Amino acid sequence: MRADQRSGGLTHRLTSTLTVRYLLIHRPLSRVWITNVACVLSSLVNVGRHFDQVFPAPEGPASPTTTHRRIAEAVDALYRDKIYIRPDARFDRDAFVFRGSVHQTVFQKDEHDPRYRHRDARANRFYGERMDFERGDEVLQIGSMSLLTGLRYLRRRSAAKKPSHAWSAQSVPQSA
Repeated sequence: MRADQRSGGLTHRLTSTLTVRYLLIHRPLSRVWITNVACVLSSLVNVGRHFDQVFPAPEGPASPTTTHRRIAEAVDALYRDKIYIRPDARFDRDAFVFRGSVHQTVFQKDEHDPRYRHRDARANRFYGERMDFERGDEVLQIGSMSLLTGLRYLRRRSAAKKPSHAWSAQSVPQSA
């Protein structure tokens, strides 16, 4: 995506539309599990914020559940080639990080490039401390979602777009 087109919300709109549509059509009353593999801090932060039960995430569970571990093991064993994880990358089961996953590829990112950072410095540190950018590490996130997740996301997005009420001396009734 062109640099001047970033931060326009395209990824959020596409992801929310696709996932809500999938849930409505295929799984309206149940929860589905999602995975994300990335070294882009803004992507990791957004997944951690907008999905449920995400591990690893600053506000997520402190340790992975059995379900998180089973999904991570399946990704490691069966889906590496489909998500472009190098065959020689090592999966760190404790940190949920693929070590050397994108080393010397177009997917490797510069740790200090502000284009790949999120506005939340604390969340950037959380993910940045898990991986070594020079080695080409990527974090594997496992989370879940339901229609309720989608509704909460849409409510937060619409609340964020509403202008805040600006109080001024003219808007406050004057007493006699």
